[in-house]
Amino acid sequence: MLNLYYKLWADGIIAALKAKEKNKSLGNDWKVTYLMFFSLAQGVNLLTISLYLEMLGVHNNIFIHFTLFDIQLFNQALSAMTSLFLPYAIFNYFMIFRKERYKKIIKNYESMNARGFRFVGYFVISFSMFLLPVIIGKLLVSLKLYNP
Repeated sequence: MLNLYYKLWADGIIAALKAKEKNKSLGNDWKVTYLMFFSLAQGVNLLTISLYLEMLGVHNNIFIHFTLFDIQLFNQALSAMTSLFLPYAIFNYFMIFRKERYKKIIKNYESMNARGFRFVGYFVISFSMFLLPVIIGKLLVSLKLYNP
């Protein structure tokens, strides 16, 4: 499983470095961008699993709840960020970018003809799988087969 994780990262990093060679002005922004997108996709996967479990009747609470602000929307956004994004961002930082570990990773996987398709595919599939239970849930509610 960790091998697949590193393959996805290597694919994205190698593609980013190729793009950086073509456009010298990119700098190190690619690191932050890839870290954000990959962590966001992982958080969406956790949310998707939670939605599937909820549809099966297994109640779970994956969110850390905050009441720091008077505006509920701010509390919910903070809750979502700390529950779905931040743990993965920290984990990915330590697994990939700390002490420039990504250089070892791309050296191990540089022969795999990376063009960024695996990385982008992971992101697209993650969001597609999120939309599937939302659509199924709405359909079941509209057909009165499910009452949340």
